[in-house]
Amino acid sequence: MLSHRFKIVHTRGYQETAQAIADMVVRGAGAIASAAAYGYAQGLREFSGGSQTAFDRHKRQVFDSLVNARPTAVDPTNALRWIRKRIDGRSAIEDEQSAAIVAARQFAQSSVEECRALGSHGAELIRSGSRLLTHCNAG
Repeated sequence: MLSHRFKIVHTRGYQETAQAIADMVVRGAGAIASAAAYGYAQGLREFSGGSQTAFDRHKRQVFDSLVNARPTAVDPTNALRWIRKRIDGRSAIEDEQSAAIVAARQFAQSSVEECRALGSHGAELIRSGSRLLTHCNAG
């Protein structure tokens, strides 16, 4: 049984974020996906080189690291693809880095809204005395 607590965990880089996902510090499909989204932005900001080719290699490394943190979960992969679609093809590395954090915020906010809607719709179906089996997609 999981406890009912909310805790903010600070990570110092995308590798720590990936480890937090792998270690199940982050639980729930929406939370895992949002953590991966922010981890991707975090990883892109860690790049300090100058060449687009090196940045593209780095992006792939960050992407793979976050996807492989919870390989059976589809939501992080979808989140990372969603962000990648919004940042790829920009003219400068800095533009991609900035766009990644904006996209991560958008993704996380959308996830919160989806979870809230699931809860609202589900609440109407629950009768007094009901027994429920919850699933991670409910946030």
